[in-house]
Amino acid sequence: MNWRLLVYLSFFGLAMALATVSFIPTNFELVLWIFVIGFSAYSVGKNCPEQTFMNGFILGIINTIYCVAFRIGFFQTYSSAHPELTNRFQDLSPMMVVSAYTVIVGIVLALLIGFSSSFVAKQQQKA
Repeated sequence: MNWRLLVYLSFFGLAMALATVSFIPTNFELVLWIFVIGFSAYSVGKNCPEQTFMNGFILGIINTIYCVAFRIGFFQTYSSAHPELTNRFQDLSPMMVVSAYTVIVGIVLALLIGFSSSFVAKQQQKA
């Protein structure tokens, strides 16, 4: 595992976690996450010749932890900036909905980073 690279790249996830709490609207958030995922996958694929998928996946999980922590820690701010997500299920606790949604999306994105990193690494080996 290349922990040094993962720590540096996780700062993008930390910045996104902070920014999505109040600054970035939900409809624009996806565009920024695509950039973060692409850059992270390229960096991991290029700099981690071994365990490429696992490095990318762990990076995605670290980013997910940041997002869940900030969305729960600043839940009032997050829910006022993202009412469409917090009002989606009336029978459930809004905090539970946000947490579950963030974890599910985070795991999918972690898998995406892992597979994309592996793809980049294979392309680097061919060149």
